[in-house]
Amino acid sequence: MIYRLWVTRGRKVVAVVQAALREVGAVLLGGSLMLLYGGVTPEPALGPFLGVGAISVLTAVVMIIIQMLGADPAAR
Repeated sequence: MIYRLWVTRGRKVVAVVQAALREVGAVLLGGSLMLLYGGVTPEPALGPFLGVGAISVLTAVVMIIIQMLGADPAAR
């Protein structure tokens, strides 16, 4: 939605990368937290997945913020 409303420059590749990072991170975090709090898997085994998921989501958020700040001021 943000890309359609505010980011008007042709940045399809960046949009796809940002969306992929967000989705992969959400799946990793969601699945890992369910396994962790369900008592199925101990934390040391899930730690790397939680870390990668968190970094992925954080990177996607930073990417969209950078895109929003670089967008045309009249479009905001």
